[in-house]
Amino acid sequence: MASAGAPVGTVSPVKSELYRERLPATPAAVRRARLGVTDALARAGIADGTLLADIALTVSEATANAVRHAYPSRNDGHVEVSLACTAEGIVITVTDEGRGIKNAVSDTRGLGIGLALMHSQADSMEVESNSTGTIVTLRFAAPGPDQPPRP
Repeated sequence: MASAGAPVGTVSPVKSELYRERLPATPAAVRRARLGVTDALARAGIADGTLLADIALTVSEATANAVRHAYPSRNDGHVEVSLACTAEGIVITVTDEGRGIKNAVSDTRGLGIGLALMHSQADSMEVESNSTGTIVTLRFAAPGPDQPPRP
């Protein structure tokens, strides 16, 4: 987790970036990010409907949080959404350059239903936040040819 005033970190090296888009922080960004990520996964051959639904929900929540909370007194903010496949699986980051989340922690108790919901759907979730912005990193195990669909 980044400390106050330190630059927000980056995700681990990626094997293959499938999607990246910088969007105006408006309500329309939520739908666009969700569709961009799920379309990229479908093009990559990910067909597990439960996994796609879990990812769509978490991308929507993370993007909505950035739109709703990052820029409370400005209309010129952006949110960037990226999707990559790594050796460990699917990695999604949602980044803003807003005011940060006060006391951001990976333990989401007490931080609102959106973060708790994302935490429950992703295999792992990290939140890095300070006064220069927030990065939410969501990780999902990639479905292998011998793995059953997600429950």
